Amino acid sequence: MELHVWDGDAKWGLPSVDLKSLQMLAYVKFSGAPVTIIKSSNPFRSPTGELPVFKCSEGSFSDFSQVTTFLRKQ
Repeated sequence: MELHVWDGDAKWGLPSVDLKSLQMLAYVKFSGAPVTIIKSSNPFRSPTGELPVFKCSEGSFSDFSQVTTFLRKQ
């Protein structure tokens, strides 16, 4: 599983500069799921051309509720 998110700001120590990315990062961390985090500042490098996006065996999700539903089943 992969989570593609907007890159953070090293000066301020932020893991991401995007609220939706931070939301997904927090949920993935608290879920304990083995997810690889991929930080980017170019959405065209993600599987769907947008950020944040969660990629798994069932497809790619950019909606927070879809990600939480999938991770709850794990």
